[in-house]
Amino acid sequence: METTKMKKTLNSIISLAMMAIMFSCNTGTDKSVDKDGNAIPYPNAEWKGVQGKTLADSKPDFIGQPKAPEGAPNVLIVMLDDAGYSNASSFGGVMKTPTFDRIGDEGLRYTHMSVAAVCSPTRGSLLTGYNIHQIGTGIISEFATGYPGYNSQIDYSTPSIAKILTENGYATAAFGKWHNTPMEEASPAGPFESWPTGVWGFEYFWGFLGG
Repeated sequence: METTKMKKTLNSIISLAMMAIMFSCNTGTDKSVDKDGNAIPYPNAEWKGVQGKTLADSKPDFIGQPKAPEGAPNVLIVMLDDAGYSNASSFGGVMKTPTFDRIGDEGLRYTHMSVAAVCSPTRGSLLTGYNIHQIGTGIISEFATGYPGYNSQIDYSTPSIAKILTENGYATAAFGKWHNTPMEEASPAGPFESWPTGVWGFEYFWGFLGG
């Protein structure tokens, strides 16, 4: 991929990802839609059929499921456990990370991410834009307790970036370590509400639920 094209794509990916998270946290009443398809929520497809007085004068049209507009950027979020700004050289750290450095040079760097110093809470906050205690991920899932903020159980009213992108026509998937499902719900028998493909909103998951 050419450098200019890569830079434009990376900027679009990061901006869309951050915009989706910020949209998920918007509790206001503004339901405005960017009709050019440059922002989420994407506009709904218009019905192009004809309703005449008779069947012969009418023309059906199936709108179908929502689709992201042509040229919509891919969104890729990579989370590394037990790593911080002091690690990667792209943020001044001591570990040589040339690929991260190149992506940062061709895109954008954000420096105000508030990590929770533990993987499950940080992942929950990153995927929803919420404070860890608002969504029940105040501690890793193995240590979940029956108290508000620490039960490792978000509910269906909590939006996530996966849920928002899925509802706007994206194909979404999570891969690798998950670690945000209570262990008593992590067997093949379910229940599956707290799995990545449940309340978190991903369509597909390939990985392992535990830590």
